[in-house]
Amino acid sequence: MQSRGEELEHIVPREAYDVDETGYWARMPWATGLMFGATMMVGTVVLLFPRLFRRSMRRLTDRIYQGDPKLINLPATSDGFRYRLPCTWIDGHWGIGGVLCVGAAGVRFVPHKKNMREPATLQLGPIVEIRLELAAPASQNALQRLLIPHPPPLLEIRAAGESVRALVPRPEMTIQALRQAIAGLKGAEKA
Repeated sequence: MQSRGEELEHIVPREAYDVDETGYWARMPWATGLMFGATMMVGTVVLLFPRLFRRSMRRLTDRIYQGDPKLINLPATSDGFRYRLPCTWIDGHWGIGGVLCVGAAGVRFVPHKKNMREPATLQLGPIVEIRLELAAPASQNALQRLLIPHPPPLLEIRAAGESVRALVPRPEMTIQALRQAIAGLKGAEKA
């Protein structure tokens, strides 16, 4: 494996990760206020926590998007991968952050090193078998419904009887970009 993933091309632009399609970031100050307001009557916490948390998440996303080798070990292009898509793999009720790498070999999810548990790397393929669709959002508990008023559809990837779901930025745009990338890889493989 290569320590930096600079050679892999991005599927979607970095700005796509900052769009608040779900309403989560807009609603979080209110949810934080309700949750912490009763026990912590300090207005600065209510106002600052969401901003500080979002800033922290943006920095983490920047590092993942840039392929920081201290945070993630992306495969080399010589391993047959050409594109990368930072996303969250939905494994049951767990979200596992990382990067979906796409190439002639198929798709490989590489988790980042800040995950709370040590997930395995996931691979589906070859690329000619990959099918993509948007799936219904994951089910939510009461707190998630409060924090995320508009849950986005999930990207579902299928191959050889297996399927995985991932949370991606701007799902409709991302699935189209991913389909184009995969079509190009399939065309190159036929040539």
